[in-house]
Amino acid sequence: LGSPLGVTMTLKLTLPASFTAQPPVAVAVSRDYAEFKSSYRFADHILVAERSLNFKMHELPASRTGDYMAFSRAVESDESQVLSVENSSPGTPAIPSAAKADELIESGLAALNAGNVREAIPLFQRAVEIEPQHKQAWNYLGIADLRLGQFDSAAAAFRKQIEVNPYDEHAYDYLGIALAQQRKFDDAATAYRKQIELNPLDTIAHAGLGALYLEQHKYADAWPELDKAAVLSPDDAGLQVSLGQAYLNTGEKDKALAAFEKGAELSQTPIVWNNVAYSLADHHLELDKAMQYAESAVAATTASLRNVELSRLTIQDLGQVVSLGAYWDTLGWVYFQKGDLVTAERYVGASWKLNQHGEVADHLAQIYAKSGGNDSAIHSYALAAAAPHSVPETRARLAAQLKVNAVDPKIDQFIEKARPELLSQRSFALKNPGKVDGSADFLILLEPDKRNAAPPAVETVKFVGGSEALRSFADQLSALPYGSIFPDASPVKLVRRGTLKCSASADCSFTLILPEDVRTVN
Repeated sequence: LGSPLGVTMTLKLTLPASFTAQPPVAVAVSRDYAEFKSSYRFADHILVAERSLNFKMHELPASRTGDYMAFSRAVESDESQVLSVENSSPGTPAIPSAAKADELIESGLAALNAGNVREAIPLFQRAVEIEPQHKQAWNYLGIADLRLGQFDSAAAAFRKQIEVNPYDEHAYDYLGIALAQQRKFDDAATAYRKQIELNPLDTIAHAGLGALYLEQHKYADAWPELDKAAVLSPDDAGLQVSLGQAYLNTGEKDKALAAFEKGAELSQTPIVWNNVAYSLADHHLELDKAMQYAESAVAATTASLRNVELSRLTIQDLGQVVSLGAYWDTLGWVYFQKGDLVTAERYVGASWKLNQHGEVADHLAQIYAKSGGNDSAIHSYALAAAAPHSVPETRARLAAQLKVNAVDPKIDQFIEKARPELLSQRSFALKNPGKVDGSADFLILLEPDKRNAAPPAVETVKFVGGSEALRSFADQLSALPYGSIFPDASPVKLVRRGTLKCSASADCSFTLILPEDVRTVN
């Protein structure tokens, strides 16, 4: 451990009057060989932070290596804590006119890494104005746009980066990702192939191209690309699972199961469990194991969302909400394959109400069809075809349910009739007694009713931004009938973001934003 020593670091940070701070959590870890303590307090606009690390012994026996590594991780976890600061002043701080491109990029990257994507974009935009030939600025701007879901702008930025440097190390990878998100599969494939031309051993390009083929159900094209990516990145569990999916759909059952097993060994995480479970269930294979994986994914994610607070909300929390919806669908799909249609409908229905993915509505329609609900099945198939993330097979299933040919115009009529319902299912009307006019965003924190027999309970409503005149609508938003969106009474909290729009000449409407489209916490 080196010579015994003591190190103390103290910070006193005075913030402007309009700023408030949420200090990190204090940590204390004590061993006979070392001791670490940290403390953080914020009062009167002043943050005082202190960390002390004292080594008391010169060395430890090798048998205590594990204990020392645990101590080190505790210290490092404290070092990685962030200070959350909120500015109550309206408007956005101006960018200094004398700022140089590299300074702006440094500040933009700091904002990006802290999750403040909206603050990062103007900094990157100013940087490319000052220095349009900067070697990396367009990439950074594109990445920020990607994180906000502004895929057109992201693709344009990556194309500018390619103009600056046609041999950029990553620009074609990023462009492929942006185009894939827009479901421009042919253009995305072209970008990935260009990247492979520049670097035949580019893992991201092979994996991205394989994922494109997988999403389009072109399994024979998918597995060679995914196999190359898996060879290049043998420790990537997600690649193993994707490769297994491609194998399974080309009749290579043994190879598929081996890939799934390897993926689960490499990463015991909810996303891996879920994806393996879904593939097994979709092919009616090893349903008991699929159930175990699906339940583990739901349980782990539920536990992660159990103590969410709007005052400490993170981007990771928002991602967990999206994931939980997907995991509910997988669990419901396993129940469907095992013949439990009632439980299947409960979980798949909850997933649909949360995420509105076309593939989930397709599952729900199959559940209805198998239980004899022909009209409900037709309705769900139409919604599935109209919703994002639809699957190619939905149209044929809808045609079979309607007993018409797959090219019959009647199918399109059903789909177009269902399309407006996608928005209406997550929109709510509110009274506007004060005839207020404006728009504002709110965060809603929902939890299951303890009896599991009533609409969800609203724990907290938080005004995010917009017209100050609408801040007072929080109580009305708390009382809205959000519907039965939880499949059971497990202790979990869901964060939803919504936009309230009011007109002085009419009532108000509150529309929940799809969880996957919520990309910032501010």
